[in-house]
Amino acid sequence: MSAVLNVKSEQEWTAKEFYDSPLSKNHELVDGKLVKIMPAGFIHGIVANQITRLLGNFVEDNTLGVVVAAETGFILGEKKMRGADSAFVSNEKLAEFGYPEGFFPTAPDLAVEVASPNNTAEEFMEKVETYLNAESKLVWAIYPKLKIIFVHRPNDVISVLREPDELDGEDVLLDFKLSLSKLFGNLPETSE
Repeated sequence: MSAVLNVKSEQEWTAKEFYDSPLSKNHELVDGKLVKIMPAGFIHGIVANQITRLLGNFVEDNTLGVVVAAETGFILGEKKMRGADSAFVSNEKLAEFGYPEGFFPTAPDLAVEVASPNNTAEEFMEKVETYLNAESKLVWAIYPKLKIIFVHRPNDVISVLREPDELDGEDVLLDFKLSLSKLFGNLPETSE
């Protein structure tokens, strides 16, 4: 579970200060405060890898931009940096912002978050809202234990998908379709 770090907790950090700090390796920045990131569990890793691989193949095959994984950092405001489980950045954003060595300087077009048992609902929804407020066009909130996906859009329209539904890239990734059965196919019937 995420926990606000007590060390220097009175200090407000900017994204730049945070990036230059060794704490950026195992923390996120939320409203200027450091939040410790716990390592992901096995089921989380399976789902994050599967969605990243399938998205990456589609994006590469269609030369649309890049897909990143492994908690890649995105600056979502002066005092906000979040690490996405997976994300798509379009060619248009890459042309504008390039390929920085550090955190990407703005929100991804699509952010993907995979819930872990140690996430609270409040923390998880706060992440989704942070991406949308920073102008991500689409956020997929994946719940492996329930085998459902909440599709969030900036206009507050939310879709709930379950097997055998299909995840759709909408106008962010035209023609991308993914059966939830394929995404969750490697999971046991009841994943804890």
